[in-house]
Amino acid sequence: MKTPGRKRFSKNTPAHINTEKLPERVWFNKSGAGKWMLNFYNELHQRKTKRLCGPEATLAQIWQAVEAQQEKPSPPLPRYR
Repeated sequence: MKTPGRKRFSKNTPAHINTEKLPERVWFNKSGAGKWMLNFYNELHQRKTKRLCGPEATLAQIWQAVEAQQEKPSPPLPRYR
């Protein structure tokens, strides 16, 4: 897995979240009502983005969602004959 770049800060992050304590590759998307997003690379080394939580999520809930994503085994690739 590639190492992430510098942390990016946004003035649009909810006030109840300390951005210094966010996990790597997590950012806030302000579109619509807002959502917490995770950037990652799949098994084919393609950059992907996944929604983690809604805008009211606490820092603990964001960390739980990131850990749950890391524990998920990737599905096996289809076998063709």
